[in-house]
Amino acid sequence: MNTSDTKPCIVTLEHKPGEKGNITFFESEQLKTFLPKRFFWLSNIPEGSFRGIHAHKLENQVLICLKGEVKISLESISGENFEFNLEKESQGLLVPSMHWQKIEFGKDAILLVMADREFSEEDYIRDKNIFDELRNQH
Repeated sequence: MNTSDTKPCIVTLEHKPGEKGNITFFESEQLKTFLPKRFFWLSNIPEGSFRGIHAHKLENQVLICLKGEVKISLESISGENFEFNLEKESQGLLVPSMHWQKIEFGKDAILLVMADREFSEEDYIRDKNIFDELRNQH
């Protein structure tokens, strides 16, 4: 997935409610080039707590709030700011690489993260000052 020109965006996932329950599909024209290689989820995060608080050099992610609500603040390497609320299991948020992220958890929220790369600590930028320096060089 080439993310040099990609902006974060909400993606609507196929969602089929029924008498026996709901089913949601990870099939979307907007995600046709996103190939997940790693899945993880965050749960039991105290309400009002923050997670994320980093950027990825190469990794792209799709975030899906399976339960509850999360508020996501993103800052691009070019300095553009974005705010998103995820509160429906039929919404995904595409987070391209080189976006500083900060995620605030609501009560009992469960957040699924799909990543297009295997875990690599070297891919993380965990210091906001370093991210800001990279933005200034950009």
